[in-house]
Amino acid sequence: MGIFVPEANLPMGITVSNVYMSFSGEVIYTCPTNGQYNVNTHYKVYKDDTKQPDTNIRIPLNVQVSDISVGVYTTLYTALKNLYPGAEDAQVVATVWCWTSHGAATSATGSGEVAEPVAESNPTSNVISE
Repeated sequence: MGIFVPEANLPMGITVSNVYMSFSGEVIYTCPTNGQYNVNTHYKVYKDDTKQPDTNIRIPLNVQVSDISVGVYTTLYTALKNLYPGAEDAQVVATVWCWTSHGAATSATGSGEVAEPVAESNPTSNVISE
């Protein structure tokens, strides 16, 4: 999960374009304070959604909200989009492996396409995720 940003002026004074930003792999701290919630974490800036090579651009983010029932990630990505107008949600496609009662494996993408059965399956690995 992440966002694509066409152009961003980063807090350290660098301007980048066509980048991918994500909270992937980051610890998120949520602290209730005086009827509000402080949500603290970092986001990373990558050259694209493959996240390869890993990035060394890691920027802290602090968000204060009164309600986190919409979800912490929703709150964080909304705050990130407010910082970078023009940002768009990234389309994430995951491959999910399904085993039939006959032991054959098939894969499906997030677009609903189903691939041909796979000859050798590994029933210990059910989901390939981000």
